[in-house]
Amino acid sequence: MPVLRTVFIIFAAIVLTACEKSTIEQQRLCAVIVPALHNFGARIEIQNIIQKDSSPERIRLEYTLDNSGLLWIQCDFDSQITRSGRYQIKELQTSTVQFDGIDLHFLKRYWL
Repeated sequence: MPVLRTVFIIFAAIVLTACEKSTIEQQRLCAVIVPALHNFGARIEIQNIIQKDSSPERIRLEYTLDNSGLLWIQCDFDSQITRSGRYQIKELQTSTVQFDGIDLHFLKRYWL
């Protein structure tokens, strides 16, 4: 019985670690986009990261720009990762604009 318990604990740790890694990578990808949306040298500070359990593929970052009001960016990820193990952003929306397909394509191709 102790062996089964140990195996379960190890399995749970691996699953939790994998979930945490995916969340961190998705957060990183979403955060990397923010400087592309603003002038070079702008002071950007991430204030909050929101990921709801009801939609794990959606991450919303709230940030301030040059100590101004709160802005946000929301990244929706494809539920499947690529063969190379990368996450793909399928939709992108900010507090001011929603990116269409061609804008998102250029952003992914030349910025990410």
